[in-house]
Amino acid sequence: MKKTFCNLVATLLGVCVLISLSACKGGEKKDDHDHAAHGDKAHHHHHDPPNGGTGITLGDEEAHIELLRDAAAGKMKAWILAPHMSGYTRVKQETLEITAKVGGEEKTLVFKAQPNTATGETVGNTSLFEAEADWLKTTDTFEGTLKQLDIKGKVYSGIAISFPKGN
Repeated sequence: MKKTFCNLVATLLGVCVLISLSACKGGEKKDDHDHAAHGDKAHHHHHDPPNGGTGITLGDEEAHIELLRDAAAGKMKAWILAPHMSGYTRVKQETLEITAKVGGEEKTLVFKAQPNTATGETVGNTSLFEAEADWLKTTDTFEGTLKQLDIKGKVYSGIAISFPKGN
């Protein structure tokens, strides 16, 4: 009986140690892995854009663009975001171009770099761009292509965009 009791205590102690060790891993990020390892069968997961706009993924989650349309003003903002939309990324470019197909016609949106005194961002060192076009007042959706974006020496070009779905 004494031997059975000792075995029971030893088993319970072992279970407690395992539970304690596994609980320590609970704070790890769930998506802390290399997306390239998935090859062509990469999984898709969702990140919410911080300003409530449409997220565009660049590369393998290397960066993002968030697009937000202001229909009343006929404007659209574009923010350059870090991987997993974890923050803003400043770029040197002064303009971004998106060619959009609207009503059977191709239209070009030219986004201009926006300074921000609150964050210290300047033209040539900013994460925020803005475009203005009358057709943005009446067009809810469009397919388009981002011409080119250079983020810290990594160039993304010909990126397909489906607004407001994303990509």
